Amino acid sequence: MKYALILVFVCLQFSAISLAQELNLRLESGMGSVKMKDLKEINDLNLKALPFDAKLTSDFPMYWYYKPSLEFSFKKILTIGIEWAYLTSGSRISLMDYSGEYSFDTKIMSSSPAILVELWQNVSDFKIAFGNEFGYAYTNVGYIEILRIGTDTQKSEDSFKSESWFYEPSIRISYPISRFNAGIVVGYLLDSKDGNLYGAKNKNIVLQLPNSSYVRSDWSGIRLGLTLSYNLLRRSQPATMPLDF
Repeated sequence: MKYALILVFVCLQFSAISLAQELNLRLESGMGSVKMKDLKEINDLNLKALPFDAKLTSDFPMYWYYKPSLEFSFKKILTIGIEWAYLTSGSRISLMDYSGEYSFDTKIMSSSPAILVELWQNVSDFKIAFGNEFGYAYTNVGYIEILRIGTDTQKSEDSFKSESWFYEPSIRISYPISRFNAGIVVGYLLDSKDGNLYGAKNKNIVLQLPNSSYVRSDWSGIRLGLTLSYNLLRRSQPATMPLDF
């Protein structure tokens, strides 16, 4: 699946370069929220199972995301691009006192190639773009559990993976500064949640909840970011010269 998506990216690049009026390199960065309902349920189950009163100190909060992209603009209204987004989040259950320390950390990261389609319009000096992103999220989940009593320490680790499709509509407002464009963007990612978390070392190991349902990642949530793009190519329309008769 991932190789087919990469092949589509490459084909889009070669065909779009020859037709585009603008070629922009854009970097977007901001904060993203995530749902992670199943992983939050695992935290609740672990808290109830512990023989001591630990606390959930972090439960998949909003965190930074990064999204570089290459975009081709056509006929002053349409933009098609390719991008790769990175987003992380996590959670922690912990307890510390004079006798020892306990922690259960979950770290989750997604690496997501996507195709971008934007319709945009110039309004005064501003550019307003309505974006649609279609992509595939590769998720990695890592668990680290540590129990320390006095000088004795026990540590266990495990990791899981999943894949899922997603769609992200957005609206972006930008302002030109020479060959740069600076802007703000607001979007909402919708995760298909069709990928079960399986063992990174053994795909036959699949996480399940007590009700026998499979554990799935869910990157659905708000995206709030700032963007900066640079125009690598601007093809102006050929000038016309009046003819005197």
